[in-house]
Amino acid sequence: MIGGIERESARYRIGPLTTYAEPSELEVWMRRAEPGDETWYAIGPALGDKAAAPKLARRLAGDGLATLFLRRVGGGLHYMIRKRAPMASAISACGRIAAPAVTERALYEVLCQVADDGLPLPSNEVLAERAGLPDRHAARYRLSLLVAAGFVQVEAIAGRRVVQIVATGQRTAGGKA
Repeated sequence: MIGGIERESARYRIGPLTTYAEPSELEVWMRRAEPGDETWYAIGPALGDKAAAPKLARRLAGDGLATLFLRRVGGGLHYMIRKRAPMASAISACGRIAAPAVTERALYEVLCQVADDGLPLPSNEVLAERAGLPDRHAARYRLSLLVAAGFVQVEAIAGRRVVQIVATGQRTAGGKA
């Protein structure tokens, strides 16, 4: 056979494949699950870059709504998600304080929404995406400017970052507003 592959000499191997949960079913599970409930979102050796379920799981974890972890089951990997308990954020006074500079305003509005929803502070990558910033470094920098100006405080509580919108928008001498 010219220009073809002979069946007897062909040597190829398809490795184990990963099975993914349906993203819509994962969303339904998140709405109905109690804090501490767990389910799998993928089973297999590795996660694909373009798979929808891992993207959704990472977004939920970045938003502070879930924790992701691996579990070995019978020699295979189960990519698991555990729903977190909602965490009441501290004070939200977004409508009552002086506005920050224009360059920080988009991030500030995202932080107000997070505080109003009583959620832990998302990752810098998620903050950048929501605020329309170029990357996580820009979000971290702008967040540090908002903290330094006294518009927000960020605290670590039980391993999670919590944002507090400060009512005055000014720092006191002790560094806390």
